[in-house]
Amino acid sequence: MKTADQIQRLDSNLPDLLKSQRRFTGWRYGDVSPYPTGRRDKIPTHPWTGRNARIDGPSGMIGFQETLDSLVRSQDGPRPLDGVMIALLDEPIIKSGLYLVAIDIDHCVDPDSGELLSWAAEIVDRFGTYTEYSPSGKGVHIYLLGDIPQAGMRTGQIEIYKSGRFMTVTGDHMACTPQAVNKCQDALDELIQTHFPDRREGHDAFRQTTPRSVMSDEEILIRAKQARNGEKFQRLYGGDASGYDSDSNTDFALISLLAYWTQNVNQIDRLFRRSGLMRGKWDEKRGSSTYGRMTIENVLARNQDQASRREGSHG
Repeated sequence: MKTADQIQRLDSNLPDLLKSQRRFTGWRYGDVSPYPTGRRDKIPTHPWTGRNARIDGPSGMIGFQETLDSLVRSQDGPRPLDGVMIALLDEPIIKSGLYLVAIDIDHCVDPDSGELLSWAAEIVDRFGTYTEYSPSGKGVHIYLLGDIPQAGMRTGQIEIYKSGRFMTVTGDHMACTPQAVNKCQDALDELIQTHFPDRREGHDAFRQTTPRSVMSDEEILIRAKQARNGEKFQRLYGGDASGYDSDSNTDFALISLLAYWTQNVNQIDRLFRRSGLMRGKWDEKRGSSTYGRMTIENVLARNQDQASRREGSHG
């Protein structure tokens, strides 16, 4: 998107409640990340200093108009900014005590029609608050007023945050949604109850929860095969272990690809059992668990550790 169009959309479409906050910063694309889709990380960047922005203090954030002006000016420099971010902070955004909450739904836009997938459309309709497309156009961000029992929650393609995160804002407003940030606590509670059955506070809840997937097994297989590294996925899923020095490393590689699309242990187990790598070792006992279950849990634990280190640079 050209910068002029980007500025126009942000200025025209972003709700006044958001624009009134001194919670903004810029961002730049980082290097290509190891995600199966080849998605690049978005690095929060202070528009005035060009350094990484920090979310743990006011030095990382400025006003909305100041950020837009800096975005424009940066285009003439050696390292232009790519967009704008807003900070989710551990403090209420209005006097009622409600927080600015963001819901990030990834890979929910049909690449052919440009329409939301049905399950995502149901979520967006349920909230009735300002929603915009993500920078890639493949996902959506829902902004609302409410509260959740911890700083962030994540399962499958759905992530919810209220603090400790920068989120991109594009102004690419989804026309079927209001142009205002509304109170949506009931809808938020329902979403959490449906997709986050374990709502224990603390970071360990990410590891301990066995989340429900929002995609069927078949949809995951289709999307994994169509991803940027779909050829690699198809080789592994078909049982081709060439290039790996052990069966265990081959299993780990396939599970890592599956875990991008779902963090549901039972669903990953089902999908692996249908692959060409399935063998008797999968069900061998390892203490109170099995080789297969332990391998899945090890992959998910590694992914969560990596996500923890990236915390503060989301969007």
